[in-house]
Amino acid sequence: MFGSRICFPFYTSEQSHRDSMTGIRVPEELKSLKIMSEKLEQGREILESIENPNEKISELLNLVRFICRSTQTGVRAKQWFLMKCRLLVEDDKTKIEKILDDMEQLLIDERDNAEKTIPLVQQDSRLGWEPSMLYITDEWHLRWKIRQVDYVLNYEMKTYRQALEL
Repeated sequence: MFGSRICFPFYTSEQSHRDSMTGIRVPEELKSLKIMSEKLEQGREILESIENPNEKISELLNLVRFICRSTQTGVRAKQWFLMKCRLLVEDDKTKIEKILDDMEQLLIDERDNAEKTIPLVQQDSRLGWEPSMLYITDEWHLRWKIRQVDYVLNYEMKTYRQALEL
């Protein structure tokens, strides 16, 4: 519906037509997302503490869990972007190894996040469906994402580490 005006995976100012500098904007967005994530987790804990929840509370709790997991994906996407930027300009091998270790851990955490999201969408197929952009976060798409993460973990990260040996 909106073509390439929806997704800006590289967060550059030129692509998104924003006036702020990417190096300033992304860390600020990350701070906001982390605060949002904390607030969502607090809400989730409150809902989970309700004794004998009715069907509506159970549906709401499943939705909140899904939003918590989606927000974690947003946090990790911005963290990944910042790590890749640092990786491209760092010239100290020890620091590069640390960045690569952090990138691998982020991938492992996000893979786990996707795995734990599957039961949520199995319980309610409405979750993650955005009709105007044809965006779907169903089990099939989550398993596709897991395969993509596995590829990066098993192949791309090895390539980065091999390049460090040159």
